[in-house]
Amino acid sequence: MRKFCSVFLIACLLASLWTTTTSATTVTITSSTTRGPDWVITEICPDQAGDGTGGWSDGKDCMEFIEIYNNSGTTLNLYDYCLTYNGNARTSEKFETQIVEITPFKPGDYLDGTTMPWSGQSIECGDLSNKPVNPETCLVAPGEIVVLWVMYHEAYYALWNDGKGMSIDDFRNFWNIPEGVKVIAVDGNSNTNYGGHDKNFNVKNSATGTYGIALYSEALNTAANTATGGDANYPVVYTESPELICWATVCFTTQLLAGSIANYSYNFTVDTQGYGAEEFGYVHDLRRMALIYPYSDAKNEATVGRLLPIQKLTLGVPLEAGETCELTDDIYIPEIGKTFLGFEIDGTLYELGSTFTAPAAGVYTLQFKYGDADETTTTTEPPKDTTTAPKETTTEAPEDTSAPSEEDTTTAPPAEEPKKEGCKSAMGLGFVALLVPAALVIAKKKRL
Repeated sequence: MRKFCSVFLIACLLASLWTTTTSATTVTITSSTTRGPDWVITEICPDQAGDGTGGWSDGKDCMEFIEIYNNSGTTLNLYDYCLTYNGNARTSEKFETQIVEITPFKPGDYLDGTTMPWSGQSIECGDLSNKPVNPETCLVAPGEIVVLWVMYHEAYYALWNDGKGMSIDDFRNFWNIPEGVKVIAVDGNSNTNYGGHDKNFNVKNSATGTYGIALYSEALNTAANTATGGDANYPVVYTESPELICWATVCFTTQLLAGSIANYSYNFTVDTQGYGAEEFGYVHDLRRMALIYPYSDAKNEATVGRLLPIQKLTLGVPLEAGETCELTDDIYIPEIGKTFLGFEIDGTLYELGSTFTAPAAGVYTLQFKYGDADETTTTTEPPKDTTTAPKETTTEAPEDTSAPSEEDTTTAPPAEEPKKEGCKSAMGLGFVALLVPAALVIAKKKRL
């Protein structure tokens, strides 16, 4: 009997260990490491104004992009993945429960069987001699950034470059992208009148759009890219899916209240502490990006292809000696019912309005600090010297795009009142005063 009990107890212990291992593996798949998922969406820009590049000067959206960062510590093949889209509002039951459309990342001539060049439209297509052709391979090293050019049909117009349309060089020059940063074109031409595929998508500059990186599969492609109609989507609960690597929501109804502004982008980082999830009552998942800098003048400040200092601090990317991070009130502070005290960087608390300077090259840790107002103990002493090695990382108006019928495109406020008055913690009041009038005169494009 004792022998039986011993065997039984050993079997239970082994089962417990197996369960623990299985559970840990699941967590690893779902949330990656404590520093975040393999891919991180770091910047999105849906709205541009021309500056004469290639003859483009009338505000059409030729240069939409999504910037991503290899956070994995290992080399990744971009072509194993795809870009996903869900256009439903935060209050919709379809929010974070389905993938409505995808755009694969792939080499060569990436247009997926569409008819190009189109003819008979009000604006003719160019001769396609400037059409981007992606490299045969796209291996992305740890710590490397890739800029995804989400090409809408306007980039193909014969209006530009003496009938040739926009080129990769035009895109790079417009955004001042550093040499060596990869630019990969993806098919965002969802307007079938202009040679597009109705299940590909452009980046929205109104209402809500959720964009993600997922492992590509034929099942996903068939469900969310080839079929049409209101039920043509890939049903998936984002927080339970091992296929979704990361996702970010651009929301002009609950966060970006000044509206879309041409050439301004929206920066994201990993929601390490879970405050981004807590603000909206979500289940915390490291793969859901948190808004960190809501209105970056991406073109004039030349942020495309580069991480902002605050992104480096939140992602565990090493800073150079003397590199600074201005902790301005433009940084987005989640409202969670507690007083925001400041940013704690390696044990030192910095209030909004202060500047952190790295005394030496290395990795520094930034955390949002909340508590009671009387807990504020900001110090002006320099942070401690740290040279911790990086964590596995090296350094006419635009046309309607025929939005799928299943997309909830409401621009009405959510059921609950937005938690911000104006843009409050998202940016300084003076900046909002400048942004709001500008936003009011912007003609909304594409899907509403």
